[in-house]
Amino acid sequence: MQKFSKEQIILVAEAIHSAALDRLEKSLPTSMTWKERLDYCSTGAGDPLSLTAFDRGAVQVAGMALAMLHLLATRDSLGIHDALVCACKFEEAIERLVREAWVDRGESVRTRWARFGNLADTYGDLWPDPRRHAEEFFFLALSGFEQFQSPLRTKGRPRNRRQ
Repeated sequence: MQKFSKEQIILVAEAIHSAALDRLEKSLPTSMTWKERLDYCSTGAGDPLSLTAFDRGAVQVAGMALAMLHLLATRDSLGIHDALVCACKFEEAIERLVREAWVDRGESVRTRWARFGNLADTYGDLWPDPRRHAEEFFFLALSGFEQFQSPLRTKGRPRNRRQ
């Protein structure tokens, strides 16, 4: 069995964090108005200044994917919440992003969006860095393991289960 390298694990973890941020951006001022946010939250989705059910779902899926990555690499289990905490408190970073983005009904974010036109400059330090979170996940959740396993076969053809 071929082993995962540290860089491969960090790259996959970074992709997981980036995917979660991509989904979360759909509920931020760069993608919706304050009225749309209020309308969505009035359906029971939550407080407009905190994570909605949709936002929390994106974060939880990232936690599940990180926990599965940990399991594949180490053959040891890790809970969703623990995976998110190991990822430099990714959930807390997302909560801060949502709260600060909507604090003035999203006006300051939309002003910066009109000026800069990209997420990094629009959200500045509020935007979580997927690479940093991925590296922290590796350091806290995986650095104690000497070898990282891969579930992939590296030699021969996959076996036909019917034979």
